[in-house]
Amino acid sequence: MKSLRLVNLLMIVLIQTLFWYFVISAPYGENNLRFSFFGFVPFFWMLSATLWIAASGNVINDYMDFDNDRLNGKENRYSKSVLWRLFVVSSVMGLLFAAVSAWSFGSYELFLVYLMIWGLLYFYSKTYQRKVLIGNIVVALLTAMLIGIMWLAVYLHLRPLILRPAMIMKKYVFISQISLVYMGFAFVLSWIRELVKDMEDREGDEAAGYQTFPVRYGPEKTKTLLHILSALFVIFLIFVMQWCLHFEAYYLVAASGLLFLLFAFFHTKMAAAKEVKDWHFLSLLLKIIMLAGVLTIPLVPWL
Repeated sequence: MKSLRLVNLLMIVLIQTLFWYFVISAPYGENNLRFSFFGFVPFFWMLSATLWIAASGNVINDYMDFDNDRLNGKENRYSKSVLWRLFVVSSVMGLLFAAVSAWSFGSYELFLVYLMIWGLLYFYSKTYQRKVLIGNIVVALLTAMLIGIMWLAVYLHLRPLILRPAMIMKKYVFISQISLVYMGFAFVLSWIRELVKDMEDREGDEAAGYQTFPVRYGPEKTKTLLHILSALFVIFLIFVMQWCLHFEAYYLVAASGLLFLLFAFFHTKMAAAKEVKDWHFLSLLLKIIMLAGVLTIPLVPWL
């Protein structure tokens, strides 16, 4: 089931489930009838839309990369015609669930955002991934939107009440702050991982005519960019640790410290990476760091 990338879909389930129940539902409480939309059913529609649209993005990416994957030694068990049919089915299902999700939150804008995400996934596979940096930034943005779409749903639902009761405003600001932290984490780390994957696939991408950053500028300049992004990520982690200290959330400071150590190990290995297997290991290591970051979400309600 390479085309559906079940591990990635399971990661989406984990991210959105933890964030919904430990960050979004927790401040308001499911027993408050005014905020009953924070319960299971609206979340189910949103998660279903996200999963189907993400699956469509995975499938169309394999469809567009069918020949290039062979050059990189990555065979797909499905033919191109089967991949196209899977894309159509998953797209229709995703947009249907997106429409139901938008209806459950009482906001057509949410459907438009899902439509935009679907469009970005399609054009990423068709065009953007072949462009210098554009593809990397699009993937990083879409990863951050796993959190952003939930934050947006909260805003659109509470928009008529945002400036009224002080308690609502206070809780919304809390959700916004946490959302921005995790969106920033997802964006920078995903951008780094996309560059690492481009380094891993550099020879095949070059043969296929893709203008990725490693193909256009070479390994050394790519490493320089990775060093810059790594420095930004470290600065981001230091900011998060200071913010947690302000709330005396020492457990989150410790968790951020663990992420710092894991990332320091990644940076050491990245500086010495030369072969394809080295970059493959770094890509897996970044997945572990991402998972470790996701597993800090249950600690948020104790802020």
